[in-house]
Amino acid sequence: MSNDYFRFKRFCIQQGRSAMKVGTDGVLIGAWCSIPDGTKQVLDIGCGSGLISIMLAQRTEQTKAYVKAIDIDPESVAQAIENVGTSDWPERVSVECVSLQEYSKRDEQLFDLIVSNPPFFVDSLKAPDKARNNSRHCDTLSHEELLRCSSKLLAEGGVLAVVLPSAEAQRLVELSAVYGMYPSRICSVKSTERKDEIRRLVELVKSSTWHECRNTSLCIHAGSDYSEEYKALTKDFYLKF
Repeated sequence: MSNDYFRFKRFCIQQGRSAMKVGTDGVLIGAWCSIPDGTKQVLDIGCGSGLISIMLAQRTEQTKAYVKAIDIDPESVAQAIENVGTSDWPERVSVECVSLQEYSKRDEQLFDLIVSNPPFFVDSLKAPDKARNNSRHCDTLSHEELLRCSSKLLAEGGVLAVVLPSAEAQRLVELSAVYGMYPSRICSVKSTERKDEIRRLVELVKSSTWHECRNTSLCIHAGSDYSEEYKALTKDFYLKF
């Protein structure tokens, strides 16, 4: 996925200037996350090229939810603004260059759904590209800060949906109760049935009481083809499905 653009069924993502390119993680969380009944306000944290924001605008086409997208990388924000502008939903997505920490301090808007494909490397070797490091490493946004700020910005009963590697996802879930959030859906993702889990999709609901959690699994490939469950999940977006 190294091209300067990636074409989906209903929109095209230009990504030559964005710190992070279109990848499976973003498509997974954008297609998998729940959209609570009555959702009117959505926040995309670390929007990159705007992929998830535009996917959510497409998924809420009937209910006309408003999507706020934020990122700290100016080039990614400029690219996201461009992609939103050429999509079918420019009036329902706005993009801003601001950190989550700063945004949560100044804005009182509560969200029904917050989605993030957050940085997840903690102690690993960094690349020379600073913007790419910021999008992949936790230096600028720890998972505890993600929980703290999201809890402040979520309406009661609102959902935080994230995609992370297994160990980081487990730590996030273990911390969530401290911030008044509880896991409601967790999906274990494997590339094939015989491989180890590569990612975990997690939804946390803001609630004063514990919620029962629904655990599922997803394989991306089956034999030499994509699995039927992966095709069903992403068929509204990928051209090949």
